[in-house]
Amino acid sequence: MNEVIQKVTAFIVRERHGVKELLVFKHPAAGIQIPAGTVEAGEDLEAAVKREVYEETGLQSVEIEAYLGCFENELAEGERIIAETTRVYIQPDLNAMPYKEKLTKGLTVNYHSTQEDFTHISYIRHYSDLKTRC
Repeated sequence: MNEVIQKVTAFIVRERHGVKELLVFKHPAAGIQIPAGTVEAGEDLEAAVKREVYEETGLQSVEIEAYLGCFENELAEGERIIAETTRVYIQPDLNAMPYKEKLTKGLTVNYHSTQEDFTHISYIRHYSDLKTRC
């Protein structure tokens, strides 16, 4: 049986001057995102989403107006999801030059092996994942 990890996401909106606004924030390592995170053991979904909103925005008085649904993402054999934004090295050596870009939390990769503190993975970066630079 595969391990089930539940996640929650909050879409926090307000209306000002007839315009609806969505709350986003810039995480120092992961970029622009909305409040989201992992449900802790024994925690229900409503408590988890309110906790994540508080931890990531500081908002204490939020009301859940609608439950938008859920989806399941079953990983293929050998696939893993990056749990924390992490550096990429060309070889398993902390003295090696790391790449400028990091692998972001949530990216699905193919797992190959682990050697001491390093994990050998592979992934394909889709064109839509790339940032436009001007």
